[in-house]
Amino acid sequence: MSKTKYVASNGLAFSEKADMKMLRRNALMGWQLKRFRFAGYELEKAKVKMSFLALIIVSWS
Repeated sequence: MSKTKYVASNGLAFSEKADMKMLRRNALMGWQLKRFRFAGYELEKAKVKMSFLALIIVSWS
């Protein structure tokens, strides 16, 4: 079994809540967010644990 998987993003500007739900479901199956990639997420296999994810968008203009 692979220790890394890539999941497509629905677009943070359009469906951030759906992406957060998807990431939480993956975390409950043992896939933790490693980093945000272009157009998706890189997840790595880890121990199953309850986690809280938050997305903070900052505008510098």
